[in-house]
Amino acid sequence: GDTVITALNAGLPVIDVTDIGGASAGSRLTIQDLRVTGGAHGVRVSALTAVRSFYRFDNVAAVANSGSGIDLQGPQNLGDIQVVNCILNNNNDGINVATGIPLFSALEVTGGEMRNNAFHGVIVNGGGSDATDPLQHYTGITVDGTDFDSNGNAGVTGSGHLTFFRFNGDATIKNIALMTGRI
Repeated sequence: GDTVITALNAGLPVIDVTDIGGASAGSRLTIQDLRVTGGAHGVRVSALTAVRSFYRFDNVAAVANSGSGIDLQGPQNLGDIQVVNCILNNNNDGINVATGIPLFSALEVTGGEMRNNAFHGVIVNGGGSDATDPLQHYTGITVDGTDFDSNGNAGVTGSGHLTFFRFNGDATIKNIALMTGRI
């Protein structure tokens, strides 16, 4: 089976990838065949001091974390991220693409599932506002062949399976299943 990593401190991400990325599309920073649980986030990727790119999450189960299964943060540009056959269940959000990334380009989610997340399956720019919109751009988001079930909360406006807030970039959503939860 996969390696299981449980957070030592529930207030911190189980895996925290800070200021490092892959070298190229052919040489990605890859996290594969893991189960991460019990942290503030399953995996957090932060671009604090420079542009960061070229990530691949392959067969990662990020479950029962108090924040996001996969949390993508700035404040520098971030992109070219592949999420392949991942199980992102029972978190607040399956994938969070945070507000405050000046240019976010290329998130490719293929296969896998996002179920029973309290607020979102995928959330892009959740904190967007008139003040932040001129400072950032999100584009190149693809979700293909992913199952979504019971994400969101009827009492929270804007929650659900896929939430692209104040988004005017390019996105492709295809071959997905949306079940039970808010769409």
